[in-house]
Amino acid sequence: MRGVSALLFALSLLGVAHADSLQPEIDYWRVPWENSRPRDPDVDRNGIVWFVGQTGDYVASFDPKNEQFRKIDLDKGVGPHNLIVGEDDHLWYSGNRVGHIGRINPANGSIEKIPLPRDVRDPHTLIGDGNGHIWFTAQASNYIGRFTLAGRKTDVVRASV
Repeated sequence: MRGVSALLFALSLLGVAHADSLQPEIDYWRVPWENSRPRDPDVDRNGIVWFVGQTGDYVASFDPKNEQFRKIDLDKGVGPHNLIVGEDDHLWYSGNRVGHIGRINPANGSIEKIPLPRDVRDPHTLIGDGNGHIWFTAQASNYIGRFTLAGRKTDVVRASV
């Protein structure tokens, strides 16, 4: 409680009556591809916001400076669940319905598809660890995986139920 009191006191010295009067400014932009379930954004080094359209089978970007969207179509039925901007500055997405992890070169839109072991059919949530690995879950097939960027090696462990 002492920290909250100190914060309120400091804000009052700045001429702010209540901390709740500090409202962030939030801008909104409508994604131009309706009913495509845009989700899981990540931001690259240039401030470009990247996201996937899970039911629209795409990876897209939004540049807040010029308020422009750009779309990279994936194969029909991929169902990308999420996307991360990798430490290699490429885009990595989980091909949830087709059992692969995809790597996109953001400069030209080229796609590399990395197939997963046969039983790992639904990569779900990718997380980069900053040490050359991308970790993921496989939701319905009940695996946890680690993809190593160098050598393109995938290791999986079946989770107990």
